[in-house]
Amino acid sequence: GLPGYQLQSWFGVVAPAATPKSVIDRINAELAAVLQQPEVKERLLAQGGMEAGGGSPSDFAAIISRDLATYDRIVKQAGIKGQ
Repeated sequence: GLPGYQLQSWFGVVAPAATPKSVIDRINAELAAVLQQPEVKERLLAQGGMEAGGGSPSDFAAIISRDLATYDRIVKQAGIKGQ
């Protein structure tokens, strides 16, 4: 491991910035319902130990922001430069 860092993989659904909140809320509600189905949970677990998460759009935005900050710190500390 790398001291001070904890990274995990995740999958999520994003939409264009101009998508109406009502559409985002509807998609989120439908996906949350699907992710709670026992057969979906079982299939995800069988495919590499994935666990169904879910949450609000703001929860997901926070995860993305947190991970971007972590990756930014790693790149800066390692002195990685773009080509």
